[in-house]
Amino acid sequence: MATDELQAGLNGEAELIVGEEHTALRVGSGRVRVLATPLMIALMERAAVAAVEDALAPGQQSVGTHLDVRHLAATPVGMKVRATAELVQVEGRLLTFRIAAVDEKEPIGEGTHVRALVDAERFDAAHAGEARAGGAELLAGLGSPRALAVKKELVEREQDFDHDQRDDVPLDPQRMAVAQHLEQGLNGA
Repeated sequence: MATDELQAGLNGEAELIVGEEHTALRVGSGRVRVLATPLMIALMERAAVAAVEDALAPGQQSVGTHLDVRHLAATPVGMKVRATAELVQVEGRLLTFRIAAVDEKEPIGEGTHVRALVDAERFDAAHAGEARAGGAELLAGLGSPRALAVKKELVEREQDFDHDQRDDVPLDPQRMAVAQHLEQGLNGA
């Protein structure tokens, strides 16, 4: 399907069984053993990618530009989560999705997500000089200065990641959660 055929109504989904590595405690976004909000959001983004990836022209990709998400309920370790995304608007290069997540018991998240269409080769070339040793393969296509700064911070704090044992390094939960997501790629899921 050609990119000019992208139309509202395309749907995608992604699933995850919550493991210890997906918890707020583990990624630093809280002190509880339930699905971390940043990883719920990443799953929702994955559903949006799945909705349109087969409709993109060769060499084209989409990149996330905006999220507006509510986390409605906690999901414990061991429970399955399913995220869905529906393309609701195509405006030039911008794709707007309605996103949601449910676990085996109830809805756990909802919101909207905007992605922008990019030429993958040009995008990668524009950011090629930003890749750093030890993370280049994870950051391919995500080479923004912010992603690289987060990756660098993760490497610097790696010894303290699980529980931030050092008193002289304050833990920034949001940055650590994003870095954990980049590092583990949602555990290959």
